[in-house]
Amino acid sequence: MMNKKQILIQFSIRFMQCFTLAVFVFIFWMGFVFWKSKPEGYIPFVIQTHTTSVTVHAEVALTPEQQIRGLMFRKSLPENDGMLFVFPTKQIVSMWMKNTYIPLDMIFFDDTRKVVHIHQNARPHDLTIISSLVPATGVLEVNAGFVRKHHITLGNQINYPSVLKD
Repeated sequence: MMNKKQILIQFSIRFMQCFTLAVFVFIFWMGFVFWKSKPEGYIPFVIQTHTTSVTVHAEVALTPEQQIRGLMFRKSLPENDGMLFVFPTKQIVSMWMKNTYIPLDMIFFDDTRKVVHIHQNARPHDLTIISSLVPATGVLEVNAGFVRKHHITLGNQINYPSVLKD
């Protein structure tokens, strides 16, 4: 039979083993989270629909070279990822699908970040010009079907970090 001192020692040993295991699991989990995080140049932002919100991780195309290349030559795009194009002035924005292998939905928004036009299911390699129809300051390209799946409509709000604001 163990006395109180032996029981306390056993309890302390078990507690330290559990605590050490918990710390190890936490450190491993954090390493996995950081390993799975998006590379530099991706930003998380939120599209607020009439009923819910959806977070998208977008690669930002800021330079003219990045905007010209866009998603050309990519064979896949992870779900809830996209490419964000932000322009310095409000204008009719025109896009096309030259050398783009992925069918896309294009969400055009204005300087208040309100969705002003949506083009769904742009066909890969199609050279037809896709226009915003109304002046816009940005475009979000996502996988085809994203708009329908998340019920994105005109007037929805796109929120992104202040680093991209005027």
